[in-house]
Amino acid sequence: AFVELEDLGGSMEVLVFPGTFQKYKDIVMEEKIVIVSGRVSDKDGVPKFLADEIKELNNSPISPTSHTITVRVPDNASEELFMELKKLFELFPGSMAVDLLVNEQRVKTPYRINLTEELKNQLQQFQSSYIIN
Repeated sequence: AFVELEDLGGSMEVLVFPGTFQKYKDIVMEEKIVIVSGRVSDKDGVPKFLADEIKELNNSPISPTSHTITVRVPDNASEELFMELKKLFELFPGSMAVDLLVNEQRVKTPYRINLTEELKNQLQQFQSSYIIN
């Protein structure tokens, strides 16, 4: 089956082989929010996403209104500051994506945090400002 997946950034066609489709047919429905894992194949010279697993995204805090926090790092930041920020992000896991603004360049990170008051206070101690978008 060919399934069209869409998010706020665009859409793409996903190839779901019969065995995989049979296994996940109850959650492959229009307007259902899912997570699809698989691989990219360019066998024909045209890239295609081949689904291996499909999971329903049900009791998750992630929603279309999930936010990203952009942490502005001081221009004179040392490697030590980046290591401290990394530790801090790991201490407050959550669903909010984290970007860094370094010398006016936005850098996406793999971290997702829970932006608590404690985390906000600790970010301010690093002379970092932040913007939630």
